Amino acid sequence: MAGVVTQCPDCGGAFAATPGKVRCPACTRRYPERVSAVEAAVDVSGAASVPEIAAITGLASATIKAIVQESPVLRERIPLTGKCERCHKAPPEVGARFCAQCRQELSVALRDAAQGLVGKVPRSDRSSQPIRASGVVSAVNTKRERAALKRLNPVIKHGLK
Repeated sequence: MAGVVTQCPDCGGAFAATPGKVRCPACTRRYPERVSAVEAAVDVSGAASVPEIAAITGLASATIKAIVQESPVLRERIPLTGKCERCHKAPPEVGARFCAQCRQELSVALRDAAQGLVGKVPRSDRSSQPIRASGVVSAVNTKRERAALKRLNPVIKHGLK
């Protein structure tokens, strides 16, 4: 199988893409250091905006924004004002990726898609399927069945042959 070559979003270098890997190996090794530098700038220096963090850490604004977007803790502490990821026009609300209009449109589209799938996906009738018992329950039921059979057979009860 031939490897797919992709470009690293941090350094721009080419690397062999593997599932779950977004950055090249060198940037992957440096990434925790960058995250800790941003966290230290926020905690120690009290930096509250991307330009302040960039001045303290020396990292690019795009790198800082990416780190803040990936970290839920930093996302709450540092407001990222930008444009809607869908229409690129209206600014989203604080902590949101989409503006109100795009969120409404996406909600309607998702609802319509879900309603379209309701008739296409067959429903399984669970009442017709037997319930599988766990090991302990099945052992108890088997023992009860065997005990009931022994009681109904008079030959076994009286030892007659």
